[in-house]
Amino acid sequence: MDTPIILIILIIGISQGFLLGTLTLLSKFFRSKGNQYFSYTILLLTTISFLNLFLRVGIENKLIIFINDIMLEYLFPVTFLFYFAYSADHPLSKSQKRYWLFLPFIVAALINTLIDLEVEFGLINIGAKANESAIETYYFWEYLGTVIFTISMSIWAFLLIRSYQPKPDLAYRKQWFLQFWLFANVLIFFWILDVITDIYASLDLLNYLFAGICFLFFWASYRGIYQFRLAEQKIEIRAILNQKEPIVVQEESSSNQSLPENLYIERFIKLMSREHLYRDPELNRAIIAERLGISSGYFSQIFSQYFTTNLSEYINELKVGDVKRMIQDEAFQQYSLIAIGYEAGFSSKSSFYSVFKRITGLTPAAYKKQTQESKE
Repeated sequence: MDTPIILIILIIGISQGFLLGTLTLLSKFFRSKGNQYFSYTILLLTTISFLNLFLRVGIENKLIIFINDIMLEYLFPVTFLFYFAYSADHPLSKSQKRYWLFLPFIVAALINTLIDLEVEFGLINIGAKANESAIETYYFWEYLGTVIFTISMSIWAFLLIRSYQPKPDLAYRKQWFLQFWLFANVLIFFWILDVITDIYASLDLLNYLFAGICFLFFWASYRGIYQFRLAEQKIEIRAILNQKEPIVVQEESSSNQSLPENLYIERFIKLMSREHLYRDPELNRAIIAERLGISSGYFSQIFSQYFTTNLSEYINELKVGDVKRMIQDEAFQQYSLIAIGYEAGFSSKSSFYSVFKRITGLTPAAYKKQTQESKE
């Protein structure tokens, strides 16, 4: 018998799953064919967990039994595989034969619907009640079939991920795919183990399975969706920036008004204004000095002679200026402020917000709102 704490954890996890799946499916921020199948997978897992929760607490409503007998266990392995296929632009995502993978689900759903229409609702007569032993045998092989089918789809997904060769700036995709696949297969292992122990040892492992599913929902919300989409947006922002003419960065507040007479300072300013070196979140004094071909000590000496602020503040002012220009540009309106801040060179959300507000007196959101209002 499940304790109240376990039931509360399951309810929270199921609620999180429905929320995650619905938001990723409907939000424009996450809209892509791959993310759609990710949402379908999460919603299917959530629905299966929801139905099992009802059955575990003794609620055996005919409608719940009917939906549970549709065998969504044959459906989520397909959406799981399709998530990787569409996200990696694999040939499977364009093959017309891919729809045959839904056949096991369709067949199981049709057979179980006919059985339930007689056994649960008494609407038809196909002899199911008179052949209980045959029906039990069918259910056994049907359930075993879900295990075999799930393992097959999982292996196929792994082979697909292994063959995926992304461009260097998309390498994070393969890492995420492998992490998500591994996490999902840990849950699949517990599910298969539960099936085996339920048959031979009557050992209930579903609590561990559901706990893992709950954790998957929380983890995927942050790692698999939010960070993944931020990385996607950063790449799109960078592509737009590369298409535009180089922006000459102004240093009115940071430099002396006289033109620099030092060759290294001139080269430093070009690195910032033309190559936008400040967008590197790892940028420091040593990296700049190496690019200039001088020592860090000498760079510090000449920097202090020509600029009225320290290097860190100077770089932060350039980053903030970059963010302000992107916020004002219509080409970047569809992107999140966090993605813009990261692409401008900030290494974290907290540093982005604190530095931006300290320099401008406004939060990024307030500055964007003020900019939009001034255009109206």
